[in-house]
Amino acid sequence: MKKEWLLFKKLMHMETGVGWNPTNNSLDASDEWWETKLRENGEYAKFRNKDLSLVWFRYDKLFSDVAATGERARAPSRQTVHCIDDNEEFMKENDDFPDFEGHIGIDDSEYNEDRGIEHDASFGIKEKSNMGNDIVFPSLSSLKRKFNGEDGKEKKKISGAASLKEDIHSLLKYLENKSTVTSTPSTEKDIESAMVILKNIPGIEHKTELCLMEPWDVRHYALTDANIFCEDEPIEDEDGFQDDPEWLIVCKIIALSILTYFETYIHKVPCRTSERTGNKFIEEVLNGHSIRCYQAFRLTKPVFLDLCHELTQNYDLIPTRGMSIYEEVGIFLMTCAHGTDNRLLQEIFNHSGETISRHFHRVLKVVGKLAEDIIKPHPEYNEGKGYHVPQHQRYKPFFDDCIGAIDGTHVKARLPQGKAIPYIGRKGFPTQNILAVVDFNMCFTFVWAGWEGVAHDNRIFGEPIRRPELNFPHPKGKKYYLVDAGYSHMPGYMGPYKGENIRYHLEDFRRARTLQLRAPRNLKEKFNFYHSSCRNCVERTFGVWKARWNILADMPYYHIDTQREIVLATMAVHNYIRKKNVSDEAFRIAEYESYQPSTERNIFTANSTVENEDNPGNIYWMAVRDSIAMEITRSGR
Repeated sequence: MKKEWLLFKKLMHMETGVGWNPTNNSLDASDEWWETKLRENGEYAKFRNKDLSLVWFRYDKLFSDVAATGERARAPSRQTVHCIDDNEEFMKENDDFPDFEGHIGIDDSEYNEDRGIEHDASFGIKEKSNMGNDIVFPSLSSLKRKFNGEDGKEKKKISGAASLKEDIHSLLKYLENKSTVTSTPSTEKDIESAMVILKNIPGIEHKTELCLMEPWDVRHYALTDANIFCEDEPIEDEDGFQDDPEWLIVCKIIALSILTYFETYIHKVPCRTSERTGNKFIEEVLNGHSIRCYQAFRLTKPVFLDLCHELTQNYDLIPTRGMSIYEEVGIFLMTCAHGTDNRLLQEIFNHSGETISRHFHRVLKVVGKLAEDIIKPHPEYNEGKGYHVPQHQRYKPFFDDCIGAIDGTHVKARLPQGKAIPYIGRKGFPTQNILAVVDFNMCFTFVWAGWEGVAHDNRIFGEPIRRPELNFPHPKGKKYYLVDAGYSHMPGYMGPYKGENIRYHLEDFRRARTLQLRAPRNLKEKFNFYHSSCRNCVERTFGVWKARWNILADMPYYHIDTQREIVLATMAVHNYIRKKNVSDEAFRIAEYESYQPSTERNIFTANSTVENEDNPGNIYWMAVRDSIAMEITRSGR
């Protein structure tokens, strides 16, 4: 059932022009559409002119929340971004909710100021075309200048409390109708009249617990104490007037509403008032010791400046009224490098949580565009140009036709409880499964991220090699990729020898106690040892990538699409660093083949140990592998 449902989901994936015949419960599609689909996969014929009510309605309810479909997977080579709206994302993040004590970030006035200011000289930003590597920062916003003791007028803000004021007016009208006190009716009730009513509540005097001049915590306690207005006896004022507790409860609601309005929209309590602004922090880092930039952002200063220039010149990342390009990119890199909490970033950069979140997603989208251009192979990769050939002499001439390595890895994912089941695989917690192709320079040349953690590596691998829209870099002729034992050995993809008593992974050889036991025991193990050593470039690439970006070890509660985009963005910056700075410390350490990354290697399942010899092409490819194994043995190495 599950296999049939998955095949049907694959048939209908991203198909919007297909109708439904309610009489026969079948698909209503043209013959041309069916012919196209049948050329893709002949098994689709079982769904043509068939009653699909069981598959569509029953199976969908049964498997939709527990089966891996790969619907949210994305490859940068496809150039189709699926990322949720920044404002919606902000509301979903647990660290960005407003402060209900009336505290505000002093840069909240920036909310509608995301326009570029390259030509505004008053903010010190050069024109984008002349930006280069000059470190230029915008001046402080007017609100920040005010709180930092600098000249400038506070920008008048438009109130957002219209609905709250209407509620206050309605309550005051209700109070007027309930009251028996004879008074001259006013033409309009406003905040001032409500304050008069508050002061005239029987039993309340100036400087008591309900006075607006008292500290906030005292007023809050008094207004939320349910016992204040729960007297059973009517209350009598100085004139002998009595009223029931209901009247006082209404007064309490009015008072609470007035206080909320007053503290939120009139008398705000500034929160981010430090003189050390985010721009000053970035300026200190970039003008200080070189190691500070690397420790803060995991990039050296020249690479950091080059990245900012690249994103500005080619991907239209622009500064805002109160934030420079360097600060925007710094927020993004620090979040990814250290997995920094939003609240901690507020303290470091002196911005509100909303501003931090908004600029993080701005840069994330821009770096996603960079990923489309930088996560790709050399144009002549099938000719071995670039780094699409093993660099170490020990692998020559055995693997001269190898152009890279393929493997999968898992990154921790965060999902709502009801949607996490398809992502919980063998690791026991939700993960997204990622397929990656790397060259021998430890750069990613193809990535497909976002698959559910329960999906098998071989299944994920089979999709891009069959779907032309993903632009997978296929090997041609005698060229091939190295794959581990979890993938099929077939033309273009060379796997190791499999068997219950055949060692493959380098750890299997290294864990032996003596040198004699560590040595390969036969021809197949000798090939596997060379194969695993050469393919180790993909393990080292994953190791450098995950060690640099701590956010991958403990992903925050972003939307799953945003988590996928973070994976692609960090891979893009990984490639950018490698191509700009070959002497990067993390890469320099990983260049040694003895380097063992701390990340867990990919473990294949037991049923992947059986060779598939049915396909004649596979039989030929097995002969190619045998020939290489014999060459290695004859070489005496």
